Amino acid sequence: MFSRARYLAYGIAFLATPAFSQTTPEDFLKEIESLMASVGYTMEVGSQSMEGETLVLRDIGYSFETPQFRGKVLADEWRIAPTDEAGYELVLTASDVQRITFEAVDPAMAGALPDGMSYETPGNRLLVGGTPEERQFAYTADAARMTFAMEIPEGAGGTFDMTFEIAEIAAEGGIESGFFGEGFAFTGTAASAMMDYDITGPDGTLNMDITYADLGLDTAGPMVNFADPASMFSSGRPMGFGFTFASSNTTTAFEEFGSSAMMIVSTGPGDFVGLFGGGGLDYTASATDTVVAISGDEMPFPSAEMKIAKSDFRFAMPLMPSNKPGTLALGLGLEGLTLSEEIWSLFDPGATLPRDPADVIVKLSGEASALVNFMDPEAMAATPPMGMPYEFHNVKIDELAIRLAGAEITATGAADINNAGIMPMPVGGLDISLNGLLTLSEKLQALGLLPPPQAAMLPGMLQAFAKPGDGPDSFTSRIEMGADGSITANGMPLQ
Repeated sequence: MFSRARYLAYGIAFLATPAFSQTTPEDFLKEIESLMASVGYTMEVGSQSMEGETLVLRDIGYSFETPQFRGKVLADEWRIAPTDEAGYELVLTASDVQRITFEAVDPAMAGALPDGMSYETPGNRLLVGGTPEERQFAYTADAARMTFAMEIPEGAGGTFDMTFEIAEIAAEGGIESGFFGEGFAFTGTAASAMMDYDITGPDGTLNMDITYADLGLDTAGPMVNFADPASMFSSGRPMGFGFTFASSNTTTAFEEFGSSAMMIVSTGPGDFVGLFGGGGLDYTASATDTVVAISGDEMPFPSAEMKIAKSDFRFAMPLMPSNKPGTLALGLGLEGLTLSEEIWSLFDPGATLPRDPADVIVKLSGEASALVNFMDPEAMAATPPMGMPYEFHNVKIDELAIRLAGAEITATGAADINNAGIMPMPVGGLDISLNGLLTLSEKLQALGLLPPPQAAMLPGMLQAFAKPGDGPDSFTSRIEMGADGSITANGMPLQ
């Protein structure tokens, strides 16, 4: 799991006590226009006037364009005024409601964009301090709420509605111009976050409601052109964001032809961190005390539960060709997994198998070079359907552990990839430990879950590929892959 400090460390200076430069509202408006232009937005102001020392802007619009669509944000009014707030010079407040419109550029996007979105920030207030080179901000809002509705394309006769809201927002940070160019760092909190999706169609409805409580929010990185998605990934400095939460709840309800089903997933504390830059992406997520409860008309029992004491996930991959390999990683960890008796009773009503908490941990990492630019649609379209998009350099099994019903399989290993031949060849080794497999096999056979012929094959396979370990029903194996293409198990050739 990444520490958020990895990408926020260089932003700490932004949070230092700001210097002052006697910035006027008009000066700050010019800064905003320059900043918008630097990140790919075009800003327009319908009119501006002074009310005492307050600069009042009306009919503000800022727009951007990607190869797929154009977007525009419209606000009725901004007010920029001096403030006596300690440490700051100006305060900017905007209309509570802003409107966002979309227009397809790529014909393939026609009908796939919402007609419009509403973005509300009641009680918004942005304090401005520092200098143009080291600008400091503090932002608060009662909420940030976004809603939109759209017809499902292809004439399916359905609709898609979404509401997203973050409540009680407080954030501070800044933008700095320096040797490495412009960069930003912000940190903040929110009381809650909520996402609600409703999809209706001719066959039924789907509703998903997601909530998070007590959020910590962080983001940092270089200023990039957001109208060009590839620039986010090609930047040499990583852009990162992360959030922590005290608890979460996701309720998914589905109804079709009179039948219904529901799944509720709740968790304790968790976090999410995403890194984008250097030609790739890397993100991780974790949670504790997860409970998954399912129910439905078509199930053989009213409801069932699964609990996971700790879960984590990682995914990393290079997205663009580069002069050095990028990180490739895939990780999944489910620790302390238990099933309710309703599920166990389907295949083991007599409790033949132990109900001990299970673990499923698979963590792989390595290095690879992207051979195609995944962020370039034209390059992707020109790639042969069966072409290899990566050249792999090495791979590691950082951890593999499966503990289930009294049996345990663990493994670690590493291999370099020899790309000199016709086919890439791994050169390295794998160490495997097996415990309790024969006992588990006997119990599964007694329950009728494992046919006798397959159960009879297991002792022979263990004898061929493994050797006895330190205890009963314990085996180990060392698999080695040679540079000449050979594969051995405990020194015995397998091919």
